[in-house]
Amino acid sequence: MKKKILIIVFMILILGIGMTIKSNIVYIRQVNVNLDKTYGIIDGKLGLEHSNIVNCNYTGQNTSQIQHGDKVLNFMSSVVPNMSFYYYNAETDKGILSEKMIEGLQWMLDNNVDCVVISLSGKRYSDELAEWIKQNSKNIKIYASYNNEANTFDYPARYDNVIGVGTFNTPNVTDDDILYQTNNILLFS
Repeated sequence: MKKKILIIVFMILILGIGMTIKSNIVYIRQVNVNLDKTYGIIDGKLGLEHSNIVNCNYTGQNTSQIQHGDKVLNFMSSVVPNMSFYYYNAETDKGILSEKMIEGLQWMLDNNVDCVVISLSGKRYSDELAEWIKQNSKNIKIYASYNNEANTFDYPARYDNVIGVGTFNTPNVTDDDILYQTNNILLFS
């Protein structure tokens, strides 16, 4: 009898751990995308060289220290192998400024990029950036990440004509946003 109870408790424990893992991890496999379109990433500086960059505004030194931009490029390359990206470094000595973001988006548009991923967020609203996005929304599709912390002021993800990407606990999302149960990702390649 004790052995049966022990087995049942063990099974419940295993099931509980499995459910916890399932609800705390997003499972992704390689994705098929329209290769007729061009894709760009706006982020910070890079520390490594990447063979999958078609064009880049940034000619920083190879520091061999992985930066946030490197992580974004590596992730995108894992999800969509054999794909090339346009890359724009929007980082300045004063952080990420809306003027630099507009400059990056215009650079993407000038390079005929169809879809842009912005993996940066800030708390300041910019009339100029919101207006640029509004005026160019038919020419370029913008995806922007929400901050990893629940935050009601989160730009550019909160601008109109931007598809925000975040978790279910992100406050004040729109119908166009893409939400996941967690920021923890397990990639099957």
